[in-house]
This record gives sequence, C-alpha cells and structure tokens, in this order.
Amino acid sequence: MSAVWELDLPQNLKLVLLALADHSDDRGSCFPSVARLAWKSGYSVRQMQAVLKALRDRGILEAVGSSVGGRGHATQYQIHPEKGAKLAPFTTERVRPPAHKGCGGARKRVRSSVVKGAVGRVFSQSILIESSEPSLTVRESSGAPAQKQPSHLAFSGQHLFITERQDRLLAAAFPWVDRSREYARADSWLEANPSRRPKKLYQFTDNWFRRIQSPSRGGPTRAQQRHDGNLKVAGFAN
Repeated sequence: MSAVWELDLPQNLKLVLLALADHSDDRGSCFPSVARLAWKSGYSVRQMQAVLKALRDRGILEAVGSSVGGRGHATQYQIHPEKGAKLAPFTTERVRPPAHKGCGGARKRVRSSVVKGAVGRVFSQSILIESSEPSLTVRESSGAPAQKQPSHLAFSGQHLFITERQDRLLAAAFPWVDRSREYARADSWLEANPSRRPKKLYQFTDNWFRRIQSPSRGGPTRAQQRHDGNLKVAGFAN
C-alpha cells in the first residue's frame, strides 16, 4: 500500500495509517489489533482508538468486521487511499525566498587571518566583520575588562572618557572652563567615590561643568553650592 505515502494527512493519522498498511495485503485489507498498532506507533490504546475513529470519519479507513468473529477479536479494516487528499507533486526545484529590499547589506565573511583595523567575532575558520573602526578595551582597577571605548577620545582617564565630539559640545557650552583640568578633577573624584560612579559619563561631566561659575556672573551658582555641599558631606572639602 505505497499509496498511503502520497496522502496529505496530519502526522498522527498518517503514522497510524502507515502501520495499518504495513499489515495489509495488496487490496488494502488488514486486521491488526489495537494493542499492536499502539505498540508500533508509540501511542496509548485510548489515543489509538481516537486516531482510528478519525480515519474512519475521513472515509480512508473502513471497519468491515472481525477477522474470526466474536467479541474480543481484532477488527478487519479496509484502507481506501483513493478517498484521501493527495500531496502536491514532488519536485526537485529549489525555491528561494524573495530578497527583501531595505534590510541592509549582506555580511561579509573573510578567512581567519588578521584583518587590520577590524573588530569581529571568530566563528570556526572565519571572522564576521562588524566594524572597521578600531577600539580599545579599558580595564578596571580590579583587572576585569570594562566597556570598549572608541579610540577617538579627547580625554581618557581611569573612569572618565570623553570623546572628541563630546569635548567640542562642552567647549561650545562652557567656553570659560579649563576642560583638561576639570576632566582630571572629575576623574579623581570618581576614583574617590566608587559607589557614586554614574553610568552616563557625559551627563555627569555636563553637570560638573555647570557648577563652575562663569566670569560674567557674580557669586556661586545653585548647582555649585549643592555640589560643594556634597563634597563637604563626603569629607573632600572644608
């Protein structure tokens, strides 16, 4: 009964129908017990009874009586593969998915040689190129690697890192501030206060610069007073 293979059926129904076909003759007649079908397919007896009923409801399987007669004997079945839906004809043609525009270019793979100025993850014998811009790895005082920082830095301290772009923005916003000296002071403060180190370094630096009074204004600003008060509480100012 090779015609069973060509039927379009759910996996559980097809598995049981193949087990029935394994017991059938050329005309599709068979009489295996429910227990034997359950053993072959891996289902329980109750599950097997439900699957057999589903096959009978589809008209593919017909119970024609007992093989020897009497209660407790195996039921004789007739398989009707011609009443089932057929699978689509098999083809060896490969179906490629359509290319989607606007989803970015394909990633380029190169051999596992050293690529100058490239940062990538090594997969077996190839390197997946992610960026051509070099970077540097900063290590904490404990020796553990910290976040990778871009190489184009205007200031690189122990805990404070300012890019050239951020430095230009700060220079435009606070032209009266000696940025190099304040960068060093802020980095020293971060070293002395490990529990208060911020995650957003640029925002921290911007707030640091805001406390520095402009020469055109008189008296300390509110932000400067608050910052000085925090330093006094921490014991870093008199």
